[in-house]
Amino acid sequence: TPADLRALRWLDETAPPEALVAVRSTFWLPNAPHGVDAGTWIPYLIRRPVTVGPMIANLQPQFANWATEMSRRVQRASSQDDAEWVWLWKRGVRYAYLGALADPAEAARLALSENLVLRYADGGVFIFEVNPGVGADGKNGG
Repeated sequence: TPADLRALRWLDETAPPEALVAVRSTFWLPNAPHGVDAGTWIPYLIRRPVTVGPMIANLQPQFANWATEMSRRVQRASSQDDAEWVWLWKRGVRYAYLGALADPAEAARLALSENLVLRYADGGVFIFEVNPGVGADGKNGG
């Protein structure tokens, strides 16, 4: 969407090239995650790594295993276990991307996290910085 393109421009101008971005995914097979919103386009449009691979990731088993684990962790962090963001941060995840087609309730839930700081919100797109222990108010300790 146009809102996603604006958000990707912001992310390109803000995030270091090596910053790993958590993107929402779903599993169409037990070991086959794929992105569900514009976050999937991040590697192609702004050359930042993301936590999910292309549909043909299974051609490279080591990468496929990594993407499957990362996708499972992002799902748990987004839906039920805020502490998963610490695990993801320790493995290089620095941002979480919710595209314009995401449920606003998910963004509201993530905004309450003690491990995420909302850095961008426009047109239904939300980008959070993964920053363990900082919290929604941007201060250490949440």
